[in-house]
Amino acid sequence: MAKWQVIMYHQALQINMSIPQLIAINGAGGKTSLMYALAREALAAGLPTAVTTTTHIMRPEGADTELVEAFAADRYQAALLAGQILVAARPLADARYGSPGEEALSWLRRNCRMLYVEADGAQRLPLKYPAAWEPVIPQYATKVIVVMGLSALDKPLAETCYRYDLALRHGVPVGETADEAAIALLISSGYGRYRPTVVLNQADNAQMLARGRKIKSLLAESGIDKVIIASIKEAQQCWS
Repeated sequence: MAKWQVIMYHQALQINMSIPQLIAINGAGGKTSLMYALAREALAAGLPTAVTTTTHIMRPEGADTELVEAFAADRYQAALLAGQILVAARPLADARYGSPGEEALSWLRRNCRMLYVEADGAQRLPLKYPAAWEPVIPQYATKVIVVMGLSALDKPLAETCYRYDLALRHGVPVGETADEAAIALLISSGYGRYRPTVVLNQADNAQMLARGRKIKSLLAESGIDKVIIASIKEAQQCWS
């Protein structure tokens, strides 16, 4: 595998893999896919790598992952030494997994070169406007990423945007349909205060790539200039 392929997303997102990182991944439309894509790049580079959550995630898939459901330093260390992606999360009643707790997060931060944290939830919708208590970004995050899914374009926001009603109540003039301006507004109004790096995901064809570039231009007008466009699951590519 060529070096540029091993660290493609890290390069695009300007994540320095030579120092410890805690990356908080937020938004909708591909958070989990991006989290595991980053983790697999780090693993391929030979780095101690873990993923976890401050909210909820589903059970991981893949032979390169090791789920540890309760904090145990020896089991965490064994997963890392075995060259696995350590997935640190405790089981919940609804088949999801939640935060492993502060002690576990502290251990992970001290012992993993690369730690990726899913810090937001979107009920599997491609767009989101966060509530006041969201996202749940760890105190020591070195980078905040916000993902939004381009598959929502031209569809009703009431069907594609988690907490759309909250955006309306807050007076965000997004309208009723997910066009480029609406997606840019959801990002800048909902997440702009975190000075995030934005990933416009699901650019699975040339038309979506062009529309992603229009959203990128609109975000630049609002002061958000760290934006990449990606097709994480389909083309497995990204564009700056």
